[in-house]
Amino acid sequence: MINSVGDQIERGRYFSHSSFERVVNFYPESENCGLLAVAKNEVGCGPKTITIEDQLFEKAKHSSEILVENDKIQFVTKRGNFVIPLSITRFNSKLDEQTKGIDLGVNIDTAWDMAIHHSPEKSFAFLLDSKREREFTGAFERALVERVKNGETEIFKNGNLESGVKLIKGVGTGLTPSGDDFITGLLAAIAVTETNEQINLENIKQVIKNNALGGNPFSNTYIELASRSHFTEKVLTLLKAILIGEEIESKTRDLIDFGHSSGADLITGILLGLKRRKSWLPKD
Repeated sequence: MINSVGDQIERGRYFSHSSFERVVNFYPESENCGLLAVAKNEVGCGPKTITIEDQLFEKAKHSSEILVENDKIQFVTKRGNFVIPLSITRFNSKLDEQTKGIDLGVNIDTAWDMAIHHSPEKSFAFLLDSKREREFTGAFERALVERVKNGETEIFKNGNLESGVKLIKGVGTGLTPSGDDFITGLLAAIAVTETNEQINLENIKQVIKNNALGGNPFSNTYIELASRSHFTEKVLTLLKAILIGEEIESKTRDLIDFGHSSGADLITGILLGLKRRKSWLPKD
């Protein structure tokens, strides 16, 4: 049984890309679609994610390709094909809260404090609390910290988005490097700012996206989606919590616990982007 289907999944043929314990990924026949993920329910909803029960997941992970149609998904495996009907409402991944002019200061501070105290070591949380820089030792790690700080300065103090994003993108390790997660968080912060300030920041989002995309298909998928204000369930629930001022601590912790440091790096981008949101706003 399918439990959720992302609203940004397009019809077409997808081919096996990579397989992990809880997620299998498929790349599209069309180059511009981004990766599609088939995942266990515990992973949660996403704009390009299909979540299914464990028993079906064990079958799906052996698929060489899948065909997404309007009303069903066909999985092609060496053991035979199987079809799952698409009869459920798609997960709405768009940040579309109807808010305006809310003072987000206290809400941001609450999430900021949680991120400082609960983010894992060697995440980008050092941008929220400089004392955490001491977690990075050795020449390579110190160079990483300095590069990221220089990127932050370019983005927020010098107003040079292009060079700042280029300094940060791809920095770090992991399936999605810390720098790419941070940039996705920045795009999320801009989406919140657009909602709360009732302004269009499309040009800024496009500059960030165009300079952030690289050779990592996982990062590219998340960044492209975030540039259109589409997010995974955990990111979306935190953004909404910040906007309405409810369950901020629990939703922050939920996202921090995502991946090794991906969630913490995302949150750092969100919080810095919101704290310094005047950088995105038109000058008077």
